Amino acid sequence: MKDAILVVGADSNIGASLYHSLNNKGISVVGTSRRKVDSSKIYLDLLDNIESWEIPEKIHGAVICAGITKIAECETFPELSYETNVTATTKFIQRLLDRKIFVVYLSSDLVVDATMSQKQYCIQKSLIEQNLMNIREACILRLSKVLNKNFDLFLGWRSELIQDMPIYPFKDKYFSPISMSYCIEAISKALVEKVSGIHEIRSNRILSYEEAAFFLASHLGADLSLINPTSAFKPSDELVRLSNISSVGGPVNTLGLSAPDSFEIILQASGL
Repeated sequence: MKDAILVVGADSNIGASLYHSLNNKGISVVGTSRRKVDSSKIYLDLLDNIESWEIPEKIHGAVICAGITKIAECETFPELSYETNVTATTKFIQRLLDRKIFVVYLSSDLVVDATMSQKQYCIQKSLIEQNLMNIREACILRLSKVLNKNFDLFLGWRSELIQDMPIYPFKDKYFSPISMSYCIEAISKALVEKVSGIHEIRSNRILSYEEAAFFLASHLGADLSLINPTSAFKPSDELVRLSNISSVGGPVNTLGLSAPDSFEIILQASGL
């Protein structure tokens, strides 16, 4: 095997896209999966065989896509998610670093969202960031909202608006959408250039979901009165809501990639 990229969690949403993208480019890639039935991947369970798992030869870069990534699941099972996302992931990354393998760790821009700071998912991501931020052989990518071409929420809005049905977007939750292809481009660039440090990968605008809804409705020529903005927070959470607004900064991209247009991503994610 020639020098290859290891994709840990190659059956996850981003991991699968990265795995196929590298394959299509003729780049040697090894993928792992918790599913023993997938013969195209090497079995790896972070909670099962992490210390005895044999790292394939001639791996020069690895991307960590595995873990418990659903916020609600991390809240429901804090001990299990911590063991997976922090303890086991830290041990595995250290094994890679000991082999002089460059590591790209996928984090989230939610770690700097004041409304999410006490969520287990963000606490766990932050702990891994702290462990890696000063290591030259590691890159942390804080990904913003990654949208596939058919995003359920926007597809639902589109369908409802076309049928003159009301929609209820959040007026005080914000996102900076990027496409899956842009996400893969950023990961690939980090691997090739072996860029260390923390890098935030966003589009060119920070939008509320209300703004996204009005844009989509305008594009469709729908009745704007169908949009009924609502709050993501309880009235007692006013300080949290204000913290969310103040924590939103401008788009940051230090990998040298041109930031994609937020509105174009919204159209793509709406099937348009």
